[in-house]
Amino acid sequence: MKWYSIAKKDIKLMLKDPSAIVVLLLLPIMFITIMSLALSSTYGSVDAPIEIVYLD
Repeated sequence: MKWYSIAKKDIKLMLKDPSAIVVLLLLPIMFITIMSLALSSTYGSVDAPIEIVYLD
């Protein structure tokens, strides 16, 4: 049950410092967005769309 007490302590610390919650949530989202925009031309695909056959 060591992990439970560690998690409880961390949650208490986060509730005391709301800016930490913003940093933990906002910074990864911003990083992913910036990196995906920067690398979209490198890894992006301009090929024709994939056709999917559907039989009823």
